[in-house]
Amino acid sequence: MTHYLEKLNPEQLEAVVQINGPLLILAGAGSGKTGVLTRRIAHFLHEGIEPEHILAVTFTNKAARELRDRLEVLLTAVPGMSAAWLKPMWVGTFHGLCNRLLRAHYRDARLPQLFQILDTGGIDDADECDIRKIEPLGDHLGPEQDPNFAVAEFLERLVMRTPLLHRVA
Repeated sequence: MTHYLEKLNPEQLEAVVQINGPLLILAGAGSGKTGVLTRRIAHFLHEGIEPEHILAVTFTNKAARELRDRLEVLLTAVPGMSAAWLKPMWVGTFHGLCNRLLRAHYRDARLPQLFQILDTGGIDDADECDIRKIEPLGDHLGPEQDPNFAVAEFLERLVMRTPLLHRVA
């Protein structure tokens, strides 16, 4: 049996080796969901799916770090695999992955190369960022000129052309 498939119960093994289509895993805390996900990614790689075609999305930075750390350990331990395969994978939070997509495809999203994402986090002085002074972008622009529309349209096109076989959920 392949190294990464050892010590899985029958339900976990079924989830790891199922590669056709999306898979929803519902389980309680401490039941091994992250272990199943990391082994499923290793199985995708073993089956020849390219690392850059693997997407694993989490809700928190802590969960994303945990997933990446466990993948690094697992990929280093499995013969024929490498932790270097982790770099081209799409593993992170919704916000982090969208930022990465937009940075890589800023032209397609009709954004300047050095665009900034505005956030009120970390601002100590209310005068530094008065949200009431920011004019909504879409109120005076047509859809083809509104950056918000361009970004949404770009992300929709990208998701719609991504085969389900390569999504990890």
